[in-house]
Amino acid sequence: MSKLVREVKWLAFMFLTLALFAVLASYSKTDPGWSHAYAVTYVSNIGGRAGAWLADLLFYIFGLSAYWFVVLLLRRAVRGWQELNAAKLPGNELPPEPFVPRLLGFGLTMLASMALESIRMHSMTVDLPRPPGGVLGELLGDPLQMAIGFTGSTLFLLVMLAIGTSLFLRFSWLTLSEQVGRFLELSYLRLRYRRESEEDRRIGEQAAEEREEMVEEERVKIEDVPPVPIY
Repeated sequence: MSKLVREVKWLAFMFLTLALFAVLASYSKTDPGWSHAYAVTYVSNIGGRAGAWLADLLFYIFGLSAYWFVVLLLRRAVRGWQELNAAKLPGNELPPEPFVPRLLGFGLTMLASMALESIRMHSMTVDLPRPPGGVLGELLGDPLQMAIGFTGSTLFLLVMLAIGTSLFLRFSWLTLSEQVGRFLELSYLRLRYRRESEEDRRIGEQAAEEREEMVEEERVKIEDVPPVPIY
């Protein structure tokens, strides 16, 4: 029964993740929504009128940062899949995740993302009910920009976003940078080894051709020498 409950929870989170992504991705300002009222007979949103209202409300409040809710649901679905795999072996259950750091990380990520979107992404040509960042992004970004300037607020929000995503997604930027550096180093060594192998092969083929030419020249010389008569 416990395993069945885990499977049902995992399926539910997967469905919610796909459904929310589809609703947000199929948003259109021509559909009826929370921020406006259109009398239309055809709704283009995959979620119908309910999906159109939900997408309009999320984009109105959070801007494009509303997609972080999709990441939140996806992260929970991935965690559920890991729990299902761990439960296959007796006594191999995953330890519970700390709730407070994860919640704090998600909050920091959302706040930083909305504010960055509001102060940095005005040139985006995305069809949204409000300018990028939504209502909350504007409330956060404008006072911060007035307080510490455009560049200062950008750097502050980037650091805030880095801390938030590290807590929310549970990864270390130092470990990630080491892995990226190791990947780049190994890629460089592979390319260098391949280039050296190709160069050695080219030199070997050239030496083989020269040796073949020398053998052919010697053969021609031998054939041109007249036979020695024997009496």
